[in-house]
Amino acid sequence: MQEPRKSMLLFVQDAAAEPAALGAFAAEQPALALVTADGLDEAERKLAQLDPALVVWQCDAPGLPALRQCVRLAESSEAVFLLLVRPGTYEAVWQFVQAAGICVMSWPAPQEVFRQTLRNLLLLLKKSLRAMQEKTDQLQSQLQDMKRIQKAKSLLMNQLGMSEADAHRWIEKAAMDRCVKKREIAETIIRMYAL
Repeated sequence: MQEPRKSMLLFVQDAAAEPAALGAFAAEQPALALVTADGLDEAERKLAQLDPALVVWQCDAPGLPALRQCVRLAESSEAVFLLLVRPGTYEAVWQFVQAAGICVMSWPAPQEVFRQTLRNLLLLLKKSLRAMQEKTDQLQSQLQDMKRIQKAKSLLMNQLGMSEADAHRWIEKAAMDRCVKKREIAETIIRMYAL
């Protein structure tokens, strides 16, 4: 049986006086792999290579160029970003990055509060990924239905000499008359003519 793919947490440490202890948190999360980067330039390379689910950037007092780079990275990535900044810079940083959907947290913070925040972010990520997977599955199902209907129309056109518009109307009318989906009519046509 294939082992489930681990989500990646990219920890970017950049001039922080008191580093966040993410190793212990990652060890508690069996589905999470911790990857580190020294600064945003290295993080940018790792973002492109690894596609992490969560990026935690710790920088006590990020400058404007670094914040712009972080916003650019967040907007071009599927990852959730969490910035850890000194309490005195929190408000200004939040004002700058919140439009890009970047979370900001004052640091240092009690370890338990930090762990709870990370757990909550991971739960939100799982919920978001599950919703995206459901949407993807739905779109794939619709695409398969469209392919079946198109194949059935082609069979009606080839076997009965119908035009494409007539074949389409025939499938729609048959589905309405029998109170079933067009996909079911298409599958019946495929079984009947594709021998």
